[in-house]
Amino acid sequence: MHEKIKKLLKMVNSNNVPNGYKRTEYGIINEKFEKLRIPEVGEFKNGINFSKETGINSIKFLGVGDFGDRTILENTEDLERICVSTDNEKLEPYILKKDDIVFVRSNGSKELVGRNLWLRDISERVVYSGFCIRYRFNPEYKKTSAQYINAWLDNGVLRQMLKKENRGTNINNLNQEILGKLTIYVPEMDEQEKILDIIDNYNKILFHIERLIDYKYKQKRWLVQNLLTGKKRLSGFRDEWKTERLKIFLEEMTEKNKLAIISDVKSISNKSGFINQSEQFGKNVASSDLSNYKIVRKGYIAYNPSRINVGSIALYTEETSGVISPMYVVLKTKYGLHEKYFMYYVKTEEFNQRMKSQLSGSVRETLKFNDLCAIKIDLPSYNEQQQIVAVLETADKEIDLLEQKLDLIKQEKKAIMQLLLTGIVRVPQNKKGGF
Repeated sequence: MHEKIKKLLKMVNSNNVPNGYKRTEYGIINEKFEKLRIPEVGEFKNGINFSKETGINSIKFLGVGDFGDRTILENTEDLERICVSTDNEKLEPYILKKDDIVFVRSNGSKELVGRNLWLRDISERVVYSGFCIRYRFNPEYKKTSAQYINAWLDNGVLRQMLKKENRGTNINNLNQEILGKLTIYVPEMDEQEKILDIIDNYNKILFHIERLIDYKYKQKRWLVQNLLTGKKRLSGFRDEWKTERLKIFLEEMTEKNKLAIISDVKSISNKSGFINQSEQFGKNVASSDLSNYKIVRKGYIAYNPSRINVGSIALYTEETSGVISPMYVVLKTKYGLHEKYFMYYVKTEEFNQRMKSQLSGSVRETLKFNDLCAIKIDLPSYNEQQQIVAVLETADKEIDLLEQKLDLIKQEKKAIMQLLLTGIVRVPQNKKGGF
């Protein structure tokens, strides 16, 4: 890193204002950057709710569910088409245009409130949800652009403003009054355009990696669907598979923490498997008396009998033992069934269908240990199971590495954006360069 930038960062991180910079509501920013109020260079409009019905108008629809984790909508191909009875004249004020920025105004999930989505291009008529607010930049204004405003939003300017007003992110409803307080700081237009080019390059890299991750997930699903059903066999294996009930291969483990020696309380996350209970709930919700809790040891499997259908099952891989709530079923596999093969199997559609069949007619969809034991499994030899596990683990590692790379580049992009948008780092303004 350039020594001048290191020196600037050291001063900024120490909350000192370097020469040529100023203190603002968003921290320290280059004094040459001009302050702009968002509502002065555009206007806001709330959406209206459209009922999906048989009507005279078929039109594309942008809803809260279309935001996801993205902040740029490249095109409208994936948007849902709805039929509305509203006539064209009344629809017109709610038709989105290129360069509009749409905010999530309200939603059942507080995490989504305040999300922004810039529309890079629109080639067809699209309306937006009543749970959204549309911001339309005035193209006559030449000191910035909608894309640059969106870059500031991506950099967390709205969250910072809400935090300053002691609202935090815990808001149920965003309104035009709140958005009307938004300000940004801008350099000259040519520098803005170069900054946006840098951000776009990062976005292209991230898009490529996300597509590759999506492909790898599809590839893994294909492997699971084919290798765990025998539709495709690994080289060197020809032995016939056997169909058996799981009771032959599973043993329930009911050992309790009677002396309360183990204090490491675990929970199961659908995505992460075994985690410390404090990580899942933000605090330890276990009883102070852990003597009734079940012990989990390396190689054991535990599941929530009421939530196994949504993936609440995990293999314990830690060397030191932990304890888990007595509501969980704890088990281990016997010889003939590889514990990792079993874990892949319970995530398949085949297992899901057999589980549903086993629970058919049950008032509560709770898979007790005896119910699990009654489910059938199609099994190759133990050796073939090991090889299948090796193939699937390789696929998992490839996905993990790509996701780690994605996270690192996202962090790098965030850091670069912070430096560029505040003017700590300046892009070259001419052929001579210089920051």
